[in-house]
Amino acid sequence: MRKTYEDSRYDQPIIIVLSAGADPMSEMVKLADEEGQRVSAVSLGQGQAEVAKAKIRESQEIHQWVVLQNCHLSPSFMPTLDGLIEKLVDLEP
Repeated sequence: MRKTYEDSRYDQPIIIVLSAGADPMSEMVKLADEEGQRVSAVSLGQGQAEVAKAKIRESQEIHQWVVLQNCHLSPSFMPTLDGLIEKLVDLEP
């Protein structure tokens, strides 16, 4: 997780494809603590697109990390997510 973080940029999401039973959330929380960051998670699925958008906007304002889990349950949200990420390109880190 450390190497992934070091290679990341503020305007590019980190996508982690997991195998059954894998859960990197504890590693993310540990890394966030080490970096002095807060992390918040949203599990996507029915009705969670608006929650995710609100959490992304809030996290931009307070400089917090957001983990979107179970993205496969919300494929219709992915174009919206792409648009939100595109808006990050215009922001300063």
